[in-house]
Parts: sequence; structure tokens; C-alpha cells
Amino acid sequence: MYNNICIIDGVSTCMGVRIIRLLNRRLDELRRRYPKKLRKRVIKVIYTLISINEALEDARKINIDCKGYW
Repeated sequence: MYNNICIIDGVSTCMGVRIIRLLNRRLDELRRRYPKKLRKRVIKVIYTLISINEALEDARKINIDCKGYW
């Protein structure tokens, strides 16, 4: 069940649109350079102390599903 999951993460003190786009660019680069290393399902995770609601709204606009934060 968990054999097809790959987690890509980023860390930032304050989450903004920049960190979301940076994580997406890094994932695109991984897919381009090492397509066989990634699993079928990729979960993107951002560890942050402060999240800005605007960043979450912008993430949804570019089709990033924000499940929430805790």
C-alpha cells in the first residue's frame, strides 16, 4: 500500500507563495532528471511556523490541494 508513495518536502519560517512555487520547481526538476526514482503518488509537504492565508489561496489557484495545517 505504501510502496508507491514519495514525500517531497520544503522548510520555511514563513510560508508564502515563493516556497510553494520553489517546491513545485524542484519536483518538476526531479521528474525531469530522475523520472524512475519517483513513485506513482507524490505528496508535497511544507514545514512552517507561520502560514499566510494568501499563500494557501494562491496555492489553490494553481491546483495545489491544501489539506490544511496543524
